[in-house]
Amino acid sequence: MIYTLEMTFTGLFLFVPDRANSKLHVLLPTTEHGGHSIDQHKWCLHHENTQTQIMDGFIDLTEIPASTTWRPLPETIADAGDLVGKTVKHSQLESAADAGIKGRIRLSAPRILASGETALWELRRDEYVFLTNRLRLGWRVDGTSLKIKIASSADTVVKELRPDSDGLLRVHFTHLPDDDEEIGIGEEAEHFNAYYHVFGGIRGPKPKLRERPRKARFEPRDKEEFVERKWALSTFTCMVAQAQVE
Repeated sequence: MIYTLEMTFTGLFLFVPDRANSKLHVLLPTTEHGGHSIDQHKWCLHHENTQTQIMDGFIDLTEIPASTTWRPLPETIADAGDLVGKTVKHSQLESAADAGIKGRIRLSAPRILASGETALWELRRDEYVFLTNRLRLGWRVDGTSLKIKIASSADTVVKELRPDSDGLLRVHFTHLPDDDEEIGIGEEAEHFNAYYHVFGGIRGPKPKLRERPRKARFEPRDKEEFVERKWALSTFTCMVAQAQVE
């Protein structure tokens, strides 16, 4: 059977497109650094009413057929590498240990379905942009289930997920702190610092909130998606970002 796979990412995820190989790499920056005002974040996999916390590890989902429609990531996803003049090294995309990365997800080229709500941020002095903390991707898959193999430093876990009766499988990855309180106009997104750990812990600009989130780019289609909005409407200190590979 052919089913639709929707995969949503909310929080600190660094998307690294690899167009030459029709892949999209997703890096989870390390947040357990002292002196950088970054709360510890939890990486979780959500499906239906279940939640699985992932401490660290690597997930390879490149067996999913690549989409023939490859579009650039939305402008609402800031290029963290460009902000500091850095790119991601090829070696950082592999499963080897890296002080700035605690997890990796490797995907085949997806369709860009939607980004989440946007807020207006001052990215650099007098540079105003709308940024989001959520991205949704999609694929058409031939099969009856999706096996997600999580290879961590402790063990390997395989989660087998099945689409619903309408042929839709929704998977949601989050990388958020336990308590994500509202920040005020003029305050900085301290959690954005985590992305700079990927580039060796260098200092970079932190977006400053100038306007509250805009209306959602997509409306909830059912009760399950309505519940998910608790993540979409969080502080936006945990914005998704992107970077280019060297």
